[in-house]
Amino acid sequence: MNVFSKVLVVVVLLLSCGFVVSQMLLNSRREEWRVKYDATSSQLVTESKKARELGNELTVLRQDLGNLQTSSALEIKTLEDGAADKTRQIAALGRDKAAYQIEAERSGTQIASLMVTLEQNNTKIGGLQDRDHELHEQLTGALAKVEDLQTDVRDRLKQIDDKDDRIATLTRELRETSQDRDELHGELVRLQTMGINVAMLGDMVPIVDGRVVRASNEDGSMVINKGRNDNVKLGVAFAIYRGTTLIAKASVVDLQDTRCVVQVDRRLPYKPVEMGDMATTRF
Repeated sequence: MNVFSKVLVVVVLLLSCGFVVSQMLLNSRREEWRVKYDATSSQLVTESKKARELGNELTVLRQDLGNLQTSSALEIKTLEDGAADKTRQIAALGRDKAAYQIEAERSGTQIASLMVTLEQNNTKIGGLQDRDHELHEQLTGALAKVEDLQTDVRDRLKQIDDKDDRIATLTRELRETSQDRDELHGELVRLQTMGINVAMLGDMVPIVDGRVVRASNEDGSMVINKGRNDNVKLGVAFAIYRGTTLIAKASVVDLQDTRCVVQVDRRLPYKPVEMGDMATTRF
């Protein structure tokens, strides 16, 4: 085995090792990618559809531009050849004018007709050039629009990733808050069964009365018009009433100065929440 064969064998082995390692890494990341893809694919359908429609429009415009350019080039070439032929004919008629004086009037009529045709052809060429310029401007605008859409898609993908991280954090906090609440509730029940008066613990929860200003029954979230300025804290439980009827119980998962986001506890009986329902920490 010569040196080249040995080097070839070593290169093949290295490529094989690299392929095996890349496949192992790919398999290890594939499930994670699948989960991320499933989480974002539904939100990308609309943007992908728009991008495909714009891509189709751009393809049609490019095809139309190519067809127009081809037909324009052929017509211009034909017209130029015709004009050159007519010019040669006019020159020949001029040189033979003395010999063909009898046919001068007929030749002049033919020349005038040819000049009119040439002028019409020149007008057509000008129109085709204007159309070509217009299509070029439309193509430039379409390309710029595609670039803007690509930038928008990248921004939306980043926003989706940020929202996924925020949702995961809020879900984890909600789960921890629910566990803490369940533990505290169990402890309160245990103390009450032991005869210990726990009414004074109610002072730890601020008394807040507000209204539901936005509700989403699909994911069980809603917005209440009370926030940090009203002594609302993360994890505080609200009872949602419609009139005197208890609709649902929810806990604060996101807090702002003048409003807060709460999540319905679906482990308890609940009904669909509507905008305008009363929210209170009084149980």
